[in-house]
Amino acid sequence: MIEFIPYMLIILWWHPDEPGAFELERRDGLFATEQECRAAGTDREAGVEMYSREHQGAKAKHFCLPMPSGDEVERAFDALSKHHLREAE
Repeated sequence: MIEFIPYMLIILWWHPDEPGAFELERRDGLFATEQECRAAGTDREAGVEMYSREHQGAKAKHFCLPMPSGDEVERAFDALSKHHLREAE
């Protein structure tokens, strides 16, 4: 069986004049391949460069992260369920 793991695009925004301040943005939708995700991230960074010219230096970097596998999600859900059961006792 082949496991399909899509990629999500995360954009990290910051401004050099505001040290320590940043914003994370998860773009809507998923990508079938890491290459598609990276291409979309590169396009987004190019858009930020244009935005930066108008807003004095905003910067961005993109990351393509694989979605957790079904097993990982199931284990996390099970752990959360057990936690809630213990709290309810």
